[in-house]
Amino acid sequence: MCLLCLTAILPVYKRTPECAVRLADCVVVPWQLPLLFTSFALMSLGSGGIRPCTLAFGADQLDKRDNSARNVRTLQTFFNWYYTVLGLSIVFAATVIVYIQQARGWVVGFSVPVVLMVTALTLFLHGSPFYLKAAADRSAILGLVQVLVASYKNRHEPMPPETADASSFYNKAGSKPRTPTNKLRYGTLLQTKI
Repeated sequence: MCLLCLTAILPVYKRTPECAVRLADCVVVPWQLPLLFTSFALMSLGSGGIRPCTLAFGADQLDKRDNSARNVRTLQTFFNWYYTVLGLSIVFAATVIVYIQQARGWVVGFSVPVVLMVTALTLFLHGSPFYLKAAADRSAILGLVQVLVASYKNRHEPMPPETADASSFYNKAGSKPRTPTNKLRYGTLLQTKI
């Protein structure tokens, strides 16, 4: 977001004189595009990396790992507030921020989200010592490598017949057995009992 804010602040990224006369005459200079596209890419990576984690991280802070009514109610309240605030933030971005950009200009319009993000980051980092942090059981990369090695070793194994039932496949103890679908059929070899 800071890079996108820079595109509004730096004079080299301002409108050309032709744009003041007619908007159709505006020309984008090729050297302006890398900063713009880099800012879009970084915002996409950042939001894509944080959004799936915030809900699980927040629930981990409140979950007492029991099925008591109070714990269930606490988690339900958290999820309700999470989605309420998420919806309100979308409404805020689509109305208030757009109004600020139209009324006060792009610099102020981009600066408001930057200030809000810096504030949120500061609060998050100051609260960090109080968070419950679950240690990873094992490396995610190691698990991926194990799956790839197992698929490579089983590449010549015959596929189970179409009529195979769920008992022909590996399932964790206590889980509900399911017969795999035809999607990603190469992964079915990993589930086959050998």
